[in-house]
Amino acid sequence: MKRAITTVIAATLVFAAGRAAAGPTDVNPGDIAAVADKLQVTAKQRQQIRNLHDNARKATIKLRADIEASGIDLRRELERDVPNEAKVRQLIARISQMEGKARQARVTAWLRIRKLLSAKQRAMLALVNEGKNHWAKTMRHDMRAHLRKRLAELKRNRLRMERQARAMETRARAMEKRARVMERAERKRMRKLQRKLEHEMRRKLKHEHRHQHRYKGLKDPFSSSQPRGPASVTINAKPHAKIYIDGKLVGTTPLKTMLPGGGHVVRAKSAKGERVKRIHVDPGKVMVLTFTY
Repeated sequence: MKRAITTVIAATLVFAAGRAAAGPTDVNPGDIAAVADKLQVTAKQRQQIRNLHDNARKATIKLRADIEASGIDLRRELERDVPNEAKVRQLIARISQMEGKARQARVTAWLRIRKLLSAKQRAMLALVNEGKNHWAKTMRHDMRAHLRKRLAELKRNRLRMERQARAMETRARAMEKRARVMERAERKRMRKLQRKLEHEMRRKLKHEHRHQHRYKGLKDPFSSSQPRGPASVTINAKPHAKIYIDGKLVGTTPLKTMLPGGGHVVRAKSAKGERVKRIHVDPGKVMVLTFTY
């Protein structure tokens, strides 16, 4: 924890000195070199400006490297368990001295470049700098206006979304209430239908119980539970026809055959057409069936 704090302190000291040396009041010879075309400088002036700018950059590059190296030494000294206070003061003074030299190199180069310019070019430079400052102010103003507009739009969107959420919540409550009403009505209808069915079932059982003596001894002639047995069936047709019983060819009329008791389908097919009859054969009985055309 102690080492982290000392590291932060060292970085703060180094970069604070750098910011103080290159603050908003500082000058940069590169600004003049960048707007040389707008100032309409001559070829000789351009070459001299370039040489002064490059020399200032070389000097500041070396100084920045020394400042960074001294900053590393300062950080390592502060990270020790018992830092040497005299060495710390010495490193801070050295960093401040090199920052002063770097700033002095930049200001000197800037002054020398300004001396190369004519009065008209210096006036044009002032106008360019004023335009740059005006552009920066305008940009900040536009950015603030854009941010205010964006914030107002976001606020409107938030209010709109809140209104939509409240409306959706109201609709959801209404739909839930309607669903409960429909569910109660459906349950009521189902109970009514169930009572009606139960009433019909009780009435039918009561009717059957009341009239069940009428059906005693009666048998369903087509019931499959009836006992079945062979019965004699004689079949005639005019003219003669082929006889199919339950879809199976039995023979040609006149025909006599034995059939099991129960229901059967007899079909007669002749030259004049086809006839179909449904018959019921009683077990042990004799039956005569005639087809006419």
